[in-house]
Amino acid sequence: MAREPLTFRALQAAAETNPSVLNSRLRELRAVRLVEHASRGYQLSAAGGALVALILPLHAWADRWSAQLQSARSARPRASREA
Repeated sequence: MAREPLTFRALQAAAETNPSVLNSRLRELRAVRLVEHASRGYQLSAAGGALVALILPLHAWADRWSAQLQSARSARPRASREA
């Protein structure tokens, strides 16, 4: 949704969720003005776009951190993993 407006069906397919859950989430996001409904579908508001810009670096950090943890776990000797 960050790039261009998406229809309800396109959002449902992207989120892999049922219509009831998606409708509830969209209602909540619209209520706090993070998402808006335009003629071509749903899109991030300016505030929503700003929030995404803040979250993406955190997401990238979490991916790196998770990979480091997995790497450290697989590098440990088997006996210490079973303890």
